[in-house]
Amino acid sequence: MSDSLRSLRWRAAIGIAGLIVALVGYSAMGLGDHHIRIEFGIAPEILVGAAVVIDGEVAGSITRPRAPTVNGFPVEPGEHTVELRLEGYGAESITVDTRTEGGTARLMVDFSERRNADGSTQPTIVLY
Repeated sequence: MSDSLRSLRWRAAIGIAGLIVALVGYSAMGLGDHHIRIEFGIAPEILVGAAVVIDGEVAGSITRPRAPTVNGFPVEPGEHTVELRLEGYGAESITVDTRTEGGTARLMVDFSERRNADGSTQPTIVLY
């Protein structure tokens, strides 16, 4: 292999490595895309259509494109309060910070029961 070809390959490799380092640094500084991802594998037929509420505003709804289901919602860097709302179910919110989660906060869905003030119970969607 000629010296000029070897030199060109080394320069290309160094350039690619520099680009990768820059992209990782860009993401680590919180300047890249930030998302809240909601993942679930249990009872997806129940959750399809549930409203995803981020910071008090409906950001979208749960869909089931594939299993295990993952739904992503773009957000600004920072803290966000998230909950799922579905008729017939109570909702518990969770606060996440996409700056400390590498740009993506991953949440899992579970079901629980909440005891109401009158002593009755209500099925509840829980994020963790």
